[in-house]
Amino acid sequence: MALQKAGSLWLAAHFELSNYRITHRSYIGTRDKIELAPNSSIEQTYGPKYAPKKDTATGHIEFMLKYDDLNLDFLAAVFRKLEEQELLNYIYESPSGRYSRRIGYLYEWLTTRKLNMIHGISGNYIDLLDTERYLTGKIIKNVRWRINDNLLGVPAFCPIIRKTQALKGLLTKDIRNEIEGLKSDYSPETFLRASQYLYRKETRSSYEIESEKPSPDRVDRFVSILYQAGKQPFFSI
Repeated sequence: MALQKAGSLWLAAHFELSNYRITHRSYIGTRDKIELAPNSSIEQTYGPKYAPKKDTATGHIEFMLKYDDLNLDFLAAVFRKLEEQELLNYIYESPSGRYSRRIGYLYEWLTTRKLNMIHGISGNYIDLLDTERYLTGKIIKNVRWRINDNLLGVPAFCPIIRKTQALKGLLTKDIRNEIEGLKSDYSPETFLRASQYLYRKETRSSYEIESEKPSPDRVDRFVSILYQAGKQPFFSI
């Protein structure tokens, strides 16, 4: 059986969305297989039983939410290409389904377009993001879709952070307490120089990603912003 693209890969090919990096590349094949690609993306092959029930855009969006990494920019681009009636037909097949509700909610949230629903949504409230796979925020209940919106931001800016094994390990550490311990072991001057070095190193790395060389004044302003990080909420509801 030749490998068949699934989820994000299928959607990128179907809608000609080649400008998006897909970090989890899924295929349907004869046996399960997973490996790390040279570009650090995961390439995973699933057995036939995992194939979408229907080889349609909505079927592959559901597969993507189940197995691929969530990329809201990419999903928004897919929604812009998707025929609204196709999405409505998918939702009507299972209006209380967990994925039909998630997809319907994300469609309205990302596009700001309200679907012309003729059937009501029922069922218990479900979390939008799986808390085992992603870092999540404060829950906002959505009555229309019976969804617990636990995203970290708003449509204009919403980071998606996967809970990798490395990140899970870091989350168990009391980093604030460890920093306070460092402050007691070193003089304030040494600690200040070290933090200044790290902030400036991070600033240079950030600009190198964009192939830019910032002026000293621009570096100073960026470092000043980094010092303010975490002191205020980045958005208000």
